Amino acid sequence: FNSEEFFEWMQRSTNKYIVARYSLSVPNIDNWLDNNKIRVLTSRQFPINNISNPVLLSYIRNISLKDLEHLLTEDMTIIDKYFEFILNRERYRQNFNFTNEEQLRILRKLVRIMTEFDIKSDNKGFIKDIIKEYNRDLLEAYIKKCTSNPKPTVDELADTLSNHALLDRKQNDEIGFINEFIMGLLIGQNLVLRKYQEHNPKTYGSIISQEFATLAVSSYITESKEDKEKLSEIFTDKTFNYQSGFDIYKDICLNNVVSDKYSSSSIENLNISNIKFTNSCEFEDFTFNECTFNNCKFSQIATFENSGFINCKFYNCEWTNIQECQDRDVTERQAYFSGCIANNDFLDSDHEIIELNINQPIEKLILEYFIRDGRKYKDMMNLSKMRSDFSDKKKLFDKAINNMENKKLLALNGGKCFLLKDGVTYYRDKFYNI
Repeated sequence: FNSEEFFEWMQRSTNKYIVARYSLSVPNIDNWLDNNKIRVLTSRQFPINNISNPVLLSYIRNISLKDLEHLLTEDMTIIDKYFEFILNRERYRQNFNFTNEEQLRILRKLVRIMTEFDIKSDNKGFIKDIIKEYNRDLLEAYIKKCTSNPKPTVDELADTLSNHALLDRKQNDEIGFINEFIMGLLIGQNLVLRKYQEHNPKTYGSIISQEFATLAVSSYITESKEDKEKLSEIFTDKTFNYQSGFDIYKDICLNNVVSDKYSSSSIENLNISNIKFTNSCEFEDFTFNECTFNNCKFSQIATFENSGFINCKFYNCEWTNIQECQDRDVTERQAYFSGCIANNDFLDSDHEIIELNINQPIEKLILEYFIRDGRKYKDMMNLSKMRSDFSDKKKLFDKAINNMENKKLLALNGGKCFLLKDGVTYYRDKFYNI
């Protein structure tokens, strides 16, 4: 119900109705943790706004406040402690004696082979075969040390391990990792330990898809600063040929700073907190769609070429380098803002609501992208394409789009701009035959 086809169908319909859309957001921290735990996490500079994963939130919710305080004073991260808890419990549940490190080695090998095959799950037989073939020495050494009678076979051990707590049954009775958070952590660990590089020295950058690389970045948000820096450094290798959208996602999640060049891509529906957009960051044909920014700092020296923000929310954000911007005679922020809101004056200087009229024909020009001869009209246009045609009036264009959306003449959906029925009526009443 959010596609171009649906908008076109809605416009053609003769029925009058209201469409209500409901979406499920990422878990809210307040719904999972009490105020005392939130206070403890915040006081230790733990990235609380980034722990939206329900697996990790469930673990934190179920440990005592005292244990949480103790954990945050140790070198071991919450993620390490979570793995320790799961792997220790698995030895009792499965009645085997694989150490925690041995279990992790087996699971890391499994995820490495799965990503090389570009799969997230497969039938139980294939998963067992991977466990057997890539861990045969470890399994045979385990059997030799085993004191039970009769001793388990390699096949029996592989079957037991395929039922590990960090694995789960998926659709069509396939086996995969219990969730993408765990899978991403293990992919990231393989990268940091250079296991992909070890086994595929010439092709490792091409066998890891952008989807799996994104999982690794997402899961590493709550890792230590040192481990985040290690993973970020891995992705600086030019053998990874990912889109620019991945680069900025990596910089936001792992580096807390945006300072590179990003082009021809977009970021959608992302919560971005405590990030600095530095003087050196450059955007070209790049959009932020329906993102939420909290406590972010944007340099006025940063370059936004045909790039900007659509339907975004800004909370406690601010511009920096204002004086330097004035000294350089850079009087206009290059980013465009369409349909955005802020809880302070972040948008005020560029986005006051203005009333446009016939004496300001840009409103007419925008509507004429959709309407021809007052009769034939298109429902949808690409917003960035329209904006690029107003190279000498971009600031006025942004204000007009914002104003027309507020008046329900247009609707914005990501990078697309839709003409509404009131927009057709408005054009014909105000501008037709002018």
